[in-house]
Amino acid sequence: MDFQFTIADYISLLFDRYDAFRRSRIETGRGVTIAADSAEKFRQLQDHVDKQRFYRIHGMVEPGDYMGGGYGAGRIDISLSAPIAYDVYYLWPVGEVLPEDKAQSETEIRTGFLSYFFQELLNGAIVPLRAIRNRSDLIGYETTGEVGSAYANEAPYHIKGMRYEFMQCQSQFQYPSAGEGPGPHVGYLAFPIGHLGVMHTMSLISEVMLERGDYGALEWGIDPAWDPGTNFFPPPNPPGDDVSGEVCIRKGYLIQTGDLELEYPADEFVPLPSLMPHYWLRRYIGPEEKFPVPGEFLSTLAWPMPYHLWWFQEQSPFAYAGDWYDTQYYSSGIVTEVYPPNGDPGETYQVAIYGKVVTIVASDFYEYEVGDRVTVLKTSNIGPNEDTFLWSDRPRDPSDEWMIVPFGFWET
Repeated sequence: MDFQFTIADYISLLFDRYDAFRRSRIETGRGVTIAADSAEKFRQLQDHVDKQRFYRIHGMVEPGDYMGGGYGAGRIDISLSAPIAYDVYYLWPVGEVLPEDKAQSETEIRTGFLSYFFQELLNGAIVPLRAIRNRSDLIGYETTGEVGSAYANEAPYHIKGMRYEFMQCQSQFQYPSAGEGPGPHVGYLAFPIGHLGVMHTMSLISEVMLERGDYGALEWGIDPAWDPGTNFFPPPNPPGDDVSGEVCIRKGYLIQTGDLELEYPADEFVPLPSLMPHYWLRRYIGPEEKFPVPGEFLSTLAWPMPYHLWWFQEQSPFAYAGDWYDTQYYSSGIVTEVYPPNGDPGETYQVAIYGKVVTIVASDFYEYEVGDRVTVLKTSNIGPNEDTFLWSDRPRDPSDEWMIVPFGFWET
């Protein structure tokens, strides 16, 4: 994907918005990343401390922001910011899960190969990130009141590409990472993300999690009073403890709970080209785990930290990084049509695999219904393989030579 959003575009947009936000009493060393109330309360605290004749006060208002001031008429007020690149989450397209064309990306999540995940399982309440590629992706328009002007994000929907590796016969990864724990591990999922401290919460969900209701029925979306797609900041209220999926980041910090093994930042995939300024978050898979299921789509959900510029996204959370997970010999799919019996030893079905419909037969007389998730044997792939199975080994399209087999994953 051609990324042409320049530093000059970035700076001009910040200054274009700064005057309006200054009138709204939002001030910070970066110009647009801290709430007015926070800055104002800090200044009130500083004035109080000065009156008590303390020489200097130091404070960190949010990750990456440092504010301090001296005492007396000649005091120096300081507002500094560490280089936490929150823009990496929003401005840097990575991977090819969705088409680059805006109309095509919207079609795929509404009626195309990702419609099952976004429309049927998520009820249309969650949409992916809109990753800005060019300055023209932000459409400016005039408004009334203090703000004076506003923008709408017209970039295509974008899902950053997940990578994964699954062991089959050997005992080491093709792409190891020095920070991997003792394990044992049979695989990992890797997601390109930016700095910690930018996303308040990030969790991992999958199709089968949602089908089984493993995490309960949770409310999706944002406050309807929040004007989607036109706000400079995300909703001001971060999520609580009850969020969907496996929580990987909470309150800006990496979570290591129970058997969940995470590594951040994990090593690059040498010798493949680096995806910097992204870092890799790896989620390791243990030998006894029942996750993930081959053939299902996985995605991280991201809830932005309040008061970080979020480039006019539509939803909090939004789908951030993901892809289909698969193995060499098995996949799975959703039955979309059952053909009339033809007398052969296996019925014929239409099955959506990787979100793409293919006509395949069952191996025996076991019957399936529309909406069932079925296990698929990749008959064209049968044979020994001593290498690990990589994200790049997954075929882009299913084959009509594959076959439905009568068993499920992780079942006795």
